[in-house]
Amino acid sequence: MKSKKVLIVDDNELNRKLFENLVGQLYDFKSAHNGMEAIEMATATPFDLILMDIQMPRMDGITAMKKIRENEFGSCPILAVTAFADDGDRQNFIDQGFDDFIAKPIRPREFILTIQSHFKKQAAQENDNEKALPSAETLNLETISQLLKYNSREARSEEHTSE
Repeated sequence: MKSKKVLIVDDNELNRKLFENLVGQLYDFKSAHNGMEAIEMATATPFDLILMDIQMPRMDGITAMKKIRENEFGSCPILAVTAFADDGDRQNFIDQGFDDFIAKPIRPREFILTIQSHFKKQAAQENDNEKALPSAETLNLETISQLLKYNSREARSEEHTSE
């Protein structure tokens, strides 16, 4: 079952088809051709991860990522995908707000492993959040009966008659 939703954003049809083929084997996906489409889609539907090309017409990936982050659904991981950078540029993309960086041309195995690692991080964070929530305590029946004793009709009518 494909429970995770990925938004693929790339203006190059060949790249987009490659990403769709790889991602589609494991996850549900939608595709956008540029940053403007990505913003529209990401503000209408929550995604679990966004793959964002950096250099696109109409709106570049950095601007689109920043606008998506302003949205209520913008907290999902957004990964920068670009051909004009190397691993040395990773920190620059992270400093700008991306969660990770993938260099083109992609290596399919590394590409999928990177996506999966972000889903594993999400799952671990969700488990930690669930553990941090206080568990619902059950009320002791004896305590309830003692509390009801002070809120019984007789107790309330005694208050009114003594006033």
